[in-house]
Amino acid sequence: MNSSSQRQRILVEEQITNTNNDTATRFLKLNGWRFDDALDEYFANPPIQVNKSALTKLWNKYKDSDDENVMSVPDGLIEYGADLDVDLTSMSALALAQLCGATLQAEHWPKQSWISGWSGVGGDTLDKQKDYVHSAPTRLSQDRQFFNKVYAHTFEMGKGQGARILSLEDAKAYWSILLAPHLPDEQATCQDTHASLNKDSGEGCQFTKQMLDGWIEYLEQENVAVTKDTWLEFLNFVRSINADFSNFDDTAAWPSLIDDFVEHTQPNPQSIETCHQDAIHDAQLDYYGKRLATASSDGTIKITDISQAAESTYGNSNAASLRGHQGPVWQVAWAHPNYGSILASSSYDGKVFIWKQEQGNSWTRIKDHTLHTSSVNSISWAPHELGPTLACASSDGNVSVLTFHKDGTWEASILAAHKLGVSSVSWAPATSPNDVAGLTSRLVTGGCDSLVKIWSFKWWQCDESIGAHTDWVRDVAWSPNVGLSKQYLASASQDRSVFIHTQDTPRSPWTSTKLNHDFKDTVWRLSWSLSGNVLAASAGDGQVTLWKENLENVFELIHLPLVYSYRMRNIMIAWTLDPAAEIAFDYYRSTIAMPEDVVHLVNVKQTSDLNLQLHNKAQKLQLDLEGVSTHVSELSGDVASALIDHANSTHPDLVLVGRRNLGHWERLTSEQGFSLSSHLSTHILSPVIVVKFARN
Repeated sequence: MNSSSQRQRILVEEQITNTNNDTATRFLKLNGWRFDDALDEYFANPPIQVNKSALTKLWNKYKDSDDENVMSVPDGLIEYGADLDVDLTSMSALALAQLCGATLQAEHWPKQSWISGWSGVGGDTLDKQKDYVHSAPTRLSQDRQFFNKVYAHTFEMGKGQGARILSLEDAKAYWSILLAPHLPDEQATCQDTHASLNKDSGEGCQFTKQMLDGWIEYLEQENVAVTKDTWLEFLNFVRSINADFSNFDDTAAWPSLIDDFVEHTQPNPQSIETCHQDAIHDAQLDYYGKRLATASSDGTIKITDISQAAESTYGNSNAASLRGHQGPVWQVAWAHPNYGSILASSSYDGKVFIWKQEQGNSWTRIKDHTLHTSSVNSISWAPHELGPTLACASSDGNVSVLTFHKDGTWEASILAAHKLGVSSVSWAPATSPNDVAGLTSRLVTGGCDSLVKIWSFKWWQCDESIGAHTDWVRDVAWSPNVGLSKQYLASASQDRSVFIHTQDTPRSPWTSTKLNHDFKDTVWRLSWSLSGNVLAASAGDGQVTLWKENLENVFELIHLPLVYSYRMRNIMIAWTLDPAAEIAFDYYRSTIAMPEDVVHLVNVKQTSDLNLQLHNKAQKLQLDLEGVSTHVSELSGDVASALIDHANSTHPDLVLVGRRNLGHWERLTSEQGFSLSSHLSTHILSPVIVVKFARN
C-alpha cells in the first residue's frame, strides 16, 4: 500500500473513532493496514484516555533547556527519578526506560516515546506514574510478557552510540539487576515463586543465581561481549534448562556461546571401553578405587585397572576376563581387602562364583555356590568385622549366606525369605556395644511380594516386615552409619518410589517415609555415600538423584553446585579437633584436590603449636600437589561463628570440616543443640563437606 492510501485510511479512522493521528496510525499498523480489522481492534480495546496537556506540562519540568524534544540528562533525569521515588539503578528504572523508549545507555529520553508510553498506560499524573513504576517489580516477577518486553529493551537501551553489541560489564550489571533477583538460590530452603521465568510447562525455573555466576565467569574467561542473539536466547535458556543441564539439546539453534558454556560446565566423564558384547548390568570399584569390575549379559566379568586412566576414553587391553557363568551376570561385589583380592559374581544361571586374584592379572574360581534353583539377583558382602560372609538373594524365594572359615572350608545356610522371589539384599553395619564378641548382624531383603524384610542373621529371625511399596521392591540399601544409634535403610520399587526407613534404637519400631519426588520410571538401584549421609537413587529414565537429610530430619533433593575442574578453586579446611581434621585434610589431598586450588588451612584452636603444624601441612601440600597454593589463618572467638564469618568473607568453593563422632562436637554450638558440622552446613554460604571420624 502506497503512502497516500495509508494517509487516507488514517484520516477515515480518525473521523470514525474520534481519535488522534498517532492512535489511528497505531491501530492500522497493528492490523496490517486492514481498515475493518483496525476498527474492530479499536472498539474491542479502546485506548486509555489521558490528559495530553497535563502530560506535556509534566514533561516540560524535565526537558532539556536546549532541546525540548529530549529529557535533560543527567539533571532532569535525576530530578525525575527523585520525584518518582525510584532508584535509577533498579529493575523499576529498567521498566521505566522500556516504557519511555530510553536508549543510549539511558542518556537519551525522547519526548515522543515518553508521551506515547505514558499515554498507553494512562500515566498523565506523577502519582499514576509512581504507581506504575513501583508496581513494576511485582509485574516483572509474575508477568512473563512484561518481563520479555523489559528484558529485550534493556539490551537496546544498554548499547552505546552506534554499537551493535552490549559490553560484558554492562551485560553483567543488567543481568544482576533484572534477572538475578528472580532466580532460585541453591542455598535457600524456601524459594519464592517467580512465574515470569517458569518453563513453558509451568514448572519452576531451575537455573539458579549460582549458575548465573558461572555463566558470567565463563564470559569473563572468554573475554567476549554480548550480541543481541545471545542476550535474547539466554533468557530462553534460563527458562528451559534443568539444573543439571540434562535436557540441553546441542542440536538446537543456540548461540555458540551458550553451547560452549554448557560444554565447559559439564564434567568431562571418563569413558572406559569394557569390550563386553552385551548390556552391562553392574560396575563396582574395588576398596581403593583402582580396579573396576563389570558384569554383563554376555556372561563375562571384566576387571580393568583404572588407576592410570587419565584420558577421557580409556581402553582395557589388559583387562582380565572371567568366564564360567551360563547366563547374564547380574552383579559383582568386592570383598574387603583384609581377605585378599576376592570378587563374587551372581548370575541368571542360579550360581554364585567366588574369584580370587593370583599372580599378576590371573584369576581363579575358588568357590561355586549352587544352592539356588533360579536366578541369583543380588549379592552383598557382610561388614568385614563379621568375617568373609556373603549373602545371596534369588528368584527362588530364598536368601543364602556363604561363610568362609579359617580352615579353608565354606559353610552355607539358606532361608525362605519372599515366596515370590528375592530381588535384593543388603547388610547392616556391624554394631558392638561392648567388644567384638558382642557383634550383632542384621540384613534387609526386598522381594517381588512388595515387602521389605529385616532379619537377624544369627537366628534367621524376621524382625520386621514393611509393606510400604505397592509393587516389586527392586533394591534395598542399609546406610553405613557406624557409630550412630539411629539406623537408616532405603528401598526402591517398581512403583516409582523410594522410601527411607529409620529406627531410633535397636528395640524401637521402624518408621517409613517416602521421598517427595516424582520419579518418572522404576527406581532400580540405591547407593549410600561412604559416610552414610547422602543417598543416590537411579531410575529407569536415566536420571540419578542425590538426597540428604536436613535439620528437620527430612530428606531433601540435593542440587549440586557447579564446580569447574579447569579453573582456580578456593578450598577452606577447618582445623579444629584431631584426628577429625587430619581425616578431612587427607580426604582433600587424596580425593578431591585439583591443580590450581588455593587452600586455606584455618586454625580455630588459637595455639602457636598448631600454627607451626599447619605451616608444615601447607608446605607438604604444595610439594605433593602440583600447582596448589596455600594460606594459613588463625581465627579467634567462638569456633562456629569464626568459621562461618571466615567462610562467608572469603567465599570458598568448598569447605571441609572434620566431624568426630565420638567426641564433644555436639556441645560446641551451645543452646541451639546443633552439631558443629550441621550448624556450619546451614550457615555457610559455600558447600560444606563433612568428613566423619570414628575410633574403629
